[in-house]
Amino acid sequence: MYDRLVYAQYNFSIINFNSILKEIEIDIINDLHVYGLLSEKLTHDVKRIIMHHIIFGICEFLLKLRQKEKVIIYYNTAQLESSTLLKYFDNSILLPCISRIIGIIKKYLPIKIFTSTVSFDYLVRILQKNDGRSVEIINRIRSFIDSVSLERYTFSKIKTFTKHKNLTFLNKKYFNQLKASQLILV
Repeated sequence: MYDRLVYAQYNFSIINFNSILKEIEIDIINDLHVYGLLSEKLTHDVKRIIMHHIIFGICEFLLKLRQKEKVIIYYNTAQLESSTLLKYFDNSILLPCISRIIGIIKKYLPIKIFTSTVSFDYLVRILQKNDGRSVEIINRIRSFIDSVSLERYTFSKIKTFTKHKNLTFLNKKYFNQLKASQLILV
C-alpha cells in the first residue's frame, strides 16, 4: 500500500517515495545478495544496482497507476523512513546516494518529484490543519507542477543516459509510454 494524499480539487496526488522504496528494496536486496554485494559498502556496482531498481520501480509504479490526478512523488531529503536497506547501509551513506538518483530521475525522466526536508508524515499533519502554512505548501506544490514542462524530456537525452548507465529496459517504447502516461494527466 502506498502512502498518498489526493487533492482532487487541484487535480494532483502526492505519493510518498518511501512507500515506493519499500516495494523496490526487496528486489535491491535480493540482487545485492545474488551478486555477493550485500555486505559491501556502497561501491560503484552497488550504486548501479540501486539506481536500476529505483528508476525501474518508479517507472513501473507510474505506468501501472490508474488515477485521474497528476502524480507527484514526494521525496524527503533528510531521512529514509523505516527502510530495510538501512539494515545493510548507514543512512548517512545511503541517503546521499538515493538523493543523487532522485536528481538524475528529475533531470532525465518525465516524472514529477517534489523534494523537501520535511517527512511525509509531518507533511500530512501540516496539510490536515488547513491553515496558512498548509495553503502555502499546496501553492508551492502547484507551482512546482506548473514549472515542470514534460515536453523538454526527449528520448535522445535519455538514450545517452541509458547507454552510459547501461539501463537497457529504458528503451524508446518504454520512455514514450512513461511520457504519455504523465502527459495524459496534464
